[in-house]
Amino acid sequence: MEITADKNSVESIIKKAEEYGSIQGNLIKYKAIYKVSEAASELLSYAVIAALFIPFFALLNLGICIWLGDKINNMPGAFFIMSGFYLIVALVLAFTRKKWIRSALENSIINHSLK
Repeated sequence: MEITADKNSVESIIKKAEEYGSIQGNLIKYKAIYKVSEAASELLSYAVIAALFIPFFALLNLGICIWLGDKINNMPGAFFIMSGFYLIVALVLAFTRKKWIRSALENSIINHSLK
């Protein structure tokens, strides 16, 4: 009688361990799905913002170039001045990308994955 009771308790423990493993597997799967959907929705929201911001920024730059061309009485020169400005900005970002861009992106990814 005692051996049967021990066998039943061992089988019960094994069954509960299998259920626990199954539940933990589902939990991991659901957490992964949540993280992927969260990342995708954030990426999509940034894409929508960029789609609205890019035309605004392009038209703003065009307006600045025309205004600057009127002020210096040289329309092509104004476009060269603006392109030179963006070249300088791009070079500064290229040389400082590890400090400003890369670390900010790494921190953002880490923060989102640890939520």
